[in-house]
Amino acid sequence: MSLFHLIAPSGYCIKQHAALRGIQRLTDAGH
Repeated sequence: MSLFHLIAPSGYCIKQHAALRGIQRLTDAGH
């Protein structure tokens, strides 16, 4: 993940993290 994070554009990484966080929140909520 570290290598990918360094290679990928910061904007893309931020979007990926936001999406993952959103999915995790939904999963934790039980939706």
